[in-house]
Amino acid sequence: MSDRKFYKPNTRHTGLLSIFFFSVGILLFIASVIAGYLLSDQRLARESFTSHDLYTMDTPGKLEITIQFDKEPVDFVLVSPSGERFPSDSFEDLEETNDTLSVSLETQDTGPWTIEYNQKSNNTVTVTADSIQTNEEVTSHG
Repeated sequence: MSDRKFYKPNTRHTGLLSIFFFSVGILLFIASVIAGYLLSDQRLARESFTSHDLYTMDTPGKLEITIQFDKEPVDFVLVSPSGERFPSDSFEDLEETNDTLSVSLETQDTGPWTIEYNQKSNNTVTVTADSIQTNEEVTSHG
C-alpha cells in the first residue's frame, strides 16, 4: 500500500466567504430598490402638475391663453367651469414660438377657468389669459 496523503481543503473559510458575498448581494439589492424608489419620486415630482386659477369668463366668447417658459414647452390642461378638461395635445391651433405657447378656445362656458401645467425643467412659467369681449388680462406666475 502506498502512503499517499490526500489534500483536504479547509472549507471553514469557504463557508464564511459565501456568507459574506451573500450578505453583500442582499445589501446591493436593497440599495438598488431604494435608489429606484427615490428616482421615481423625483420623476413624479417633475411630472406633477401645478394648478392655478386662470380667468373668469362673464360671457361666452373666445378665451386666449399664452404660456411663456424659459427652457422647454410645458404640458397643460385647461379646466372649464363645468369641469371639462382640455389637454394641450387636443388643440389643433396650438402655436409654439421660441419660448411661448399660444392657444385660443371658443367657449359657451361662463365662470372660472383653471389651468394645470407641468413645469418640467423650467425655472419660471408665466400664464396669461385674455377674453376677446372684455380685453381684461390676468397673469399667473409659477
